[in-house]
Amino acid sequence: MNALILASADCLRTDLRDFAELLAGRPWPRIVIAVGIAGIVYTGRIDHWAMLHAQNFPEFRKQRRGNSDYVSWTREGQKYAANADRLAEHWKGSSGLLAVSVAFTLGATRIVLCGLPLDARPHLGSKDAWHASANFRKDWLIRRAMLSPRVRSMNGWTEETFGRPTEEWLGVP
Repeated sequence: MNALILASADCLRTDLRDFAELLAGRPWPRIVIAVGIAGIVYTGRIDHWAMLHAQNFPEFRKQRRGNSDYVSWTREGQKYAANADRLAEHWKGSSGLLAVSVAFTLGATRIVLCGLPLDARPHLGSKDAWHASANFRKDWLIRRAMLSPRVRSMNGWTEETFGRPTEEWLGVP
């Protein structure tokens, strides 16, 4: 199974465009996992929605303009866990890494990150740099050996660390 993770950095739309260009109209069957505000901004079909801050689910659900038949996820031990349908193992490392944990739980063998550069770029709808991004990298690096064969990214630090997807890696004809 393949997973496409749509995270909340302001490069999401560019990353999606670049990923579509890489596929060049060829199918790549996948589940789509939105992260945080990306579940609002992206109006296409999502299968899962992951957030560390599950207290945002009630309001975010009201703002979503796409399908509503997704499974919502938050981390184990989350104070607002009742706001989500399921709990995922908490690997720390941002809501993006929570989404990767969800993808692993679902059995994904290839995971592509869009809008998840894990650098100081602002989040969607913000102009403020996300300076906390560097604090989360250590948690990704702790799991690097486990993630590297299965994760690729379209942008930023995660692209530099895990590589960019290629046609060969994606397995597209």
